[in-house]
Amino acid sequence: MIWQTELETVAFSAGPFVVTGRYFYKLPRNEQLAIIAHERGHIFHRHQLKRLWWVVSLQWAGIAEKCRLQEYQADRYAVRMGHGKGLISFLKRIGPHENPLHPTPALRINVIQKWTEEWKTTAPSARVDPSP
Repeated sequence: MIWQTELETVAFSAGPFVVTGRYFYKLPRNEQLAIIAHERGHIFHRHQLKRLWWVVSLQWAGIAEKCRLQEYQADRYAVRMGHGKGLISFLKRIGPHENPLHPTPALRINVIQKWTEEWKTTAPSARVDPSP
């Protein structure tokens, strides 16, 4: 989920995701596609089921850190799908904010820039499509 009062995206473990809020539809297309790719990353990695398991099995220790790592996984998925620039643009747009379950936008931007550069230099034959 992206924490913005007028933008809400939710990925469900069964596969679909929901985008609500007028803010999303005002974003440039590349940012919309980056957000969707990020949410698809959550689905691909089954993050919602893992979070549910942590709650049901009372595995509270380190849950915020685990969630932050999942955000990076979803970001990496979006980068591999070719949406690194759109994701960076969106994170710059929303600016600094605090959310205990997400790394700060600045931290995410730094990591995404690194991955985007690495992905550009990877030989096409060595790339792995993260889609199911």
